[in-house]
Amino acid sequence: MMASSDRFKIKVVGKGAHASTPEFSKDPIFMTNQIINMIQGILTRENDVQNPIVISISNIKSEQPSTPAYNIIPNYVEILGTVRCLENDSRDFVNKRLEEIVSGVTKTMGGNYEYEYEYGYPALNNNNDMVDYLSGICKNIWGENSIMLLPKGAMGSEDASYYFEKIPGVYYGLNTIIEGEEIYPLHNPKVKLNEDVFEKGCRLLVEGAINFLNN
Repeated sequence: MMASSDRFKIKVVGKGAHASTPEFSKDPIFMTNQIINMIQGILTRENDVQNPIVISISNIKSEQPSTPAYNIIPNYVEILGTVRCLENDSRDFVNKRLEEIVSGVTKTMGGNYEYEYEYGYPALNNNNDMVDYLSGICKNIWGENSIMLLPKGAMGSEDASYYFEKIPGVYYGLNTIIEGEEIYPLHNPKVKLNEDVFEKGCRLLVEGAINFLNN
């Protein structure tokens, strides 16, 4: 249903120099450029295209004085990013390959590195029996056309996945689109929700629990 959510931090350590004499440096920006290009190769040349993985670099920051300089090659660059996988087995593969790439590039180019990989939410997997059960309750209340089964998982993440590692569960969403209004994604400040459907979400939880306990 939803992807795992991990994050990583890479510190590419080189040797600074004046920009007019780059031969005296071990340029961490140049190393970082090679690392980022090779990270994308994990997705396009090493991963099965039928197995969705997202690796996003979200922040790059080099060593700089309080007033950034245009003529200084820094001593280090820090890279922050996130990894999303629909298959939990893919997480170890990405972690291993990320560090191998960083290690290989920095060693080849005379630098060094620090590497951190933090495992976050696991992938969220709905239980098929629970999907059938809750779908049946939806149909009993609102009719056959009240549900839509998604054809594939989303690359967002959700901490409900921790529950589903322990007990069978089903994660579902509500259609909160307001007819005639422009549609914005969830984290956009302009998003508008049809709050009238919240009652349906509550009713589904209540009737789902009562029927489950009675049966």
